[in-house]
Amino acid sequence: MQAKTTHNKTKYAVVIGGSNIDICATSQNDLGEKTSNPGKITTSLGGVGRNIAENLALLGIDCRLISAVGLDIYGDRIIAQGKEVGINMDHVSKLKHSSTSTYVSILDQGGDMSIAISDMSIAEKINIDNHKTLIERAEIVIADTNIGEPTLTKLIGLMGNQPLIIDAVSDIKAPRVIPHLNSIHTLKVNNSEAISICGENMTLKHMAKILHKKGVKNIFITLGEKGVFYSDGIHQDIIETEPYKVINSNGAGDAFSAAVGFSYLQGWDIFKTAFFAQNAARIALSHENTINPQMSIRAINNLEEN
Repeated sequence: MQAKTTHNKTKYAVVIGGSNIDICATSQNDLGEKTSNPGKITTSLGGVGRNIAENLALLGIDCRLISAVGLDIYGDRIIAQGKEVGINMDHVSKLKHSSTSTYVSILDQGGDMSIAISDMSIAEKINIDNHKTLIERAEIVIADTNIGEPTLTKLIGLMGNQPLIIDAVSDIKAPRVIPHLNSIHTLKVNNSEAISICGENMTLKHMAKILHKKGVKNIFITLGEKGVFYSDGIHQDIIETEPYKVINSNGAGDAFSAAVGFSYLQGWDIFKTAFFAQNAARIALSHENTINPQMSIRAINNLEEN
């Protein structure tokens, strides 16, 4: 099921969401509470929106990022490195009196996140007022729920006929989509985010039924090591994943969302989209940085062959 791409240079994707610095600490041993744990600490660029944009760029998509950073060294680094990897950063605002978002995560020795703390208040200040034409002419728009609810409402008002793909980000921020489900083409959530939107004690199929009834066309519920559940209202199933070594669980969901956007541009059906996106997430999981620099169509195809 190798990916064959169809690109048109006039087509582009717009991603709206957070940009931040990721500080990731991985414990060498079992994590001990209220004590110092020996391990390894790495710093890399992050932010759900920014991560999605970089993964799209690595997959060869012309991508325009709408985001906000502070007037600080981290903000300068995000813009400079974004340009280096092929993201159009012309629409990233540098805001006075605000600090660039920072995300600190603590991973256990298996690479799974134990706890994280984020300072992402600047994402609430992302302004799309000056980007109406850019959004209207985009082939697809992908947004994360780090953006404020007023911005999400305004975005939906600017949308044309192109699909809106939403990455729900977290249990706390996922409910921001509830008033707008009828305007969302594709919703990507993990299981706990789906519960925060639909309610507890429901099967995956029941949650999908609720979301489809509200107007969402395509649904992807990622299940960690168990795979991904997908549904378009007609076809639905779980694609299980093969066992693999996790180096860093941060960024896997962002790679998945980018691959979903990529797949839409190729005109693929929901099964092929879910399969491709699941393998993109596996590529992301295999590197210590939030973004695996080896992310590519070829790398995903090679994974599918093995």
